[in-house]
Amino acid sequence: MGTHHHDLITAIDTAQLATNGLNKIETKVADLLAGADTKHVCSEILYIITDTREAVSFEAQESINRLREQR
Repeated sequence: MGTHHHDLITAIDTAQLATNGLNKIETKVADLLAGADTKHVCSEILYIITDTREAVSFEAQESINRLREQR
């Protein structure tokens, strides 16, 4: 697999992770608007944000490491 092809796949994977996180948050906000328990839902939203941030950061670091290896 070519380097550019792999970089494109990584970018798509990272974008998908971020999109999935946003979709989950959107669902939780809808739950809030429908009257769900605020404290519980906000806790879930914070978990989703943390989980998504860690996943995206991991993908970014993997890309950086691959670029360094290519030099």
